[in-house]
Amino acid sequence: DLRLIISDIYMKRGKTDFGVKYLKDILKIDVSPYVLNRVAIILRKAKEYNSAEKVFLKAIEIDPEDEVLYFNLARVYIDTAQWSKAEAFAKKALKINPEFKEAQMMLNYIKKQEG
Repeated sequence: DLRLIISDIYMKRGKTDFGVKYLKDILKIDVSPYVLNRVAIILRKAKEYNSAEKVFLKAIEIDPEDEVLYFNLARVYIDTAQWSKAEAFAKKALKINPEFKEAQMMLNYIKKQEG
């Protein structure tokens, strides 16, 4: 967790190279879905969208029943205006957990963006 915090601080201060280095170190130690999710969130916030996408997909591969992973990946696709992918992953989150209110709100937002 400390390495995640340090990498997040570097990313927020614009020192992406240092932040990514810490994230890569973390992934050498732990590839649990929880850690992968945290790493990918930091990457998304740093606008490292391709890297975030890959890490979220890896986490989903390990734990395909975690609706939060699909939701977070959909956020990457929203940030990159890939509306059909965002919609597909928001729907997957809702399929796993139909009561996931944030995913339903996201899906409504996506549909408005698609026009």
